[in-house]
Amino acid sequence: AMRATKEDVVTALKDSKLELKEDRSAVRRPGNAALPKLEAKPLHQKKNTLHAHDGGAIACFKGIPAEQTWMQVKEKLKAKLPEKVNLWFVSEVNDKAQ
Repeated sequence: AMRATKEDVVTALKDSKLELKEDRSAVRRPGNAALPKLEAKPLHQKKNTLHAHDGGAIACFKGIPAEQTWMQVKEKLKAKLPEKVNLWFVSEVNDKAQ
């Protein structure tokens, strides 16, 4: 769902050539103007499912003092990585499997 309210639509159509009914319940093209030409969207190449996530590393840090949060560990790791390398997913796992 787009989560657009009626007011959002009215505001978006304010400078448009489209006309709104007075009660704002319908939109029409004035003079039965032609519809825009339908153009096909370019298709994205499907990634090979076997190799969709190749190129990454999985790391596990153990023996971290209890007063350190996983966010602190994440920030320190990020500081050590090269500038253009991004962390995709970092989370906490404890010995209670939580």
